Amino acid sequence: MDIIIVVVFLSFLALRPIVQAAEPDPISNFCRWGFNTKTYDWTQYDVSMDIPERPSSGASAEAPELGMAFYLNGMITNMSSTTHYYDNITSSSLEGMVVLDLQNHTAMNRSTDIITNNTPRTRGGMVYIASVGKMGILVSVGGAMGVEGNLQLVNMGQISVFDVESVYGPDSPNSNNGWYTQYIAGTVPSPRVDFCLIVVSAPDNTSSQIFMYGGWNPILPQYYDEVWVLSIPSFTWIKVNAGVSPRFGHTCHLVGNRQMLTSGGLGDNPPNGCDWKWRGVAILDLYEVIWGEHFTVDSPPYQVSPRIFQVIGGGPGGGAEKMLPDGGWSSTSIANLFTRTTDQNAPFSPLGFVDEKNSSGRSSNVSKGIIAGSVVGGLTFVSLVIIGFFLSRRGSKRKKRDTTKTRVESRAERDELDGIPRSELDIGVRQTHAEASGNPISELFGRQVPSELASRRDSSPSKY
Repeated sequence: MDIIIVVVFLSFLALRPIVQAAEPDPISNFCRWGFNTKTYDWTQYDVSMDIPERPSSGASAEAPELGMAFYLNGMITNMSSTTHYYDNITSSSLEGMVVLDLQNHTAMNRSTDIITNNTPRTRGGMVYIASVGKMGILVSVGGAMGVEGNLQLVNMGQISVFDVESVYGPDSPNSNNGWYTQYIAGTVPSPRVDFCLIVVSAPDNTSSQIFMYGGWNPILPQYYDEVWVLSIPSFTWIKVNAGVSPRFGHTCHLVGNRQMLTSGGLGDNPPNGCDWKWRGVAILDLYEVIWGEHFTVDSPPYQVSPRIFQVIGGGPGGGAEKMLPDGGWSSTSIANLFTRTTDQNAPFSPLGFVDEKNSSGRSSNVSKGIIAGSVVGGLTFVSLVIIGFFLSRRGSKRKKRDTTKTRVESRAERDELDGIPRSELDIGVRQTHAEASGNPISELFGRQVPSELASRRDSSPSKY
C-alpha cells in the first residue's frame, strides 16, 4: 500500500519573501501537500474554500492515529496570504483553529474566542496527547498576542487545553467549543516565543512530558538556553537543563526511542555568533537530559528521567504519584475531562486503566490481560490441589485388597470432579476447559506475565 505523508500547511509554516512588492508572484491556492513514499511524488490538495487565509507563525500539532492535524491562530502577512499581497497592507493576527482531515483532505475552522479573548496568539507551541479524554487533547503553551511593536507575551502558567472529541460537536462563540484553561501554581518558565516542543509519555501512560527548548523574549530582549518539562496531568513545570548557548526559531523532533533532535534557528548574536551546533543540528537524550551530536538508532526505550520522577513520583517506568495540579483543577469542566468527575480535587484517571487500591478512579498498571491471567492461574492452582487430593485418596484405596480391578479401571476412566480434568488425560478422553478465557485449567498460559509494563523512550547538563 502506498504511504502518503501529508505535509501540513506548507505555506502556513513558512514565510515567502516578496522581491517585488509592486508585482508579487501569485501565491498558489494549494496550501497542503502530500508526499507518496512509494512513488516519490508530491500531490497538491486545495482546501482554500474552507481556509481562505494562509497564516504563518501559528502553533501546529498532529494526531497521526486519528488522521488529523491542527493549526492554532497565527498571523497574516504580505509574505503568506493572497489578501495581503502588497506592502501597504499591515500584518494582522488570525482568530480560530484549523482542523485538517488528512484522510479525506478536508478542513474546518473552529472558534478560539474563549481562550484568546479576541487577541489571537502567535509564535507559541502546541502538542497532541492521546492518553487524555476519548480522542486525546491538544495542549497550547506560550507565545504572544498582538503584532510587532505591540506584543504581549502569554503567561507560561496559563495552559490552554482542547478536547479533540469536541471537533464533532457544534461550534459556537457562546460556548467553550472544547477549550479549557488550567492555571499553574508554583514555578513557571519566563514568558517566551519561538521555542519548540515535543511530547513523550511514560511507559504506563500515567504521565506525559512536554519538553520545551529555547526561545526568547523579544520585548526585553532576553534569550534562553533551557530545557523545561511540563508534566501532565499534574501541570508541573520542571527545569531539567540549562546552558549558555541560546537558541530560538528552531524546530524539535522526536527521533528514535528517546532522543530529541533540534534543527536550525538562531543564537543570541546573529549572524556573527559562532554556532555550537554542527550544521545547526543537536540531539538531546531525554532520559539523561544530556546534549550530544549522535543519533543512536538502537537507544533504549523511553523512560521517565530521574529529574522528572523525583518531582512527580514513581520511577523510570511511570507510576506517577502526582496526578492532579497543585491547588486542584481550575474548573469543573477541565476536571471532568481529566477525571470524568466534576470533583476539582480528584486525581487523573486514564482511560483503559483500573485502580484496585483507589476507588476514586486513579489509574493502575494492571491490564485486563494480567487480571485474566491471574484469574485463570488461580483457578488452575485450586484445581491442581483438588486433583492431587483425590489422586492421593485413589492411591490409598488401591492398597486395599478388597478393591476390584474393575472398580480401579472404572475410576481411572473418569475425572475425579465433574468438569475438572486431571493433569494428564487418557487417550480418547475429551479435554474440558475452564470458563475463564477458554484456557485449560490443568496448565498455565505458555507465557509469563511481566511484573511491570515495557518501557518506551527517554531525558540535563549543557550541550557538551
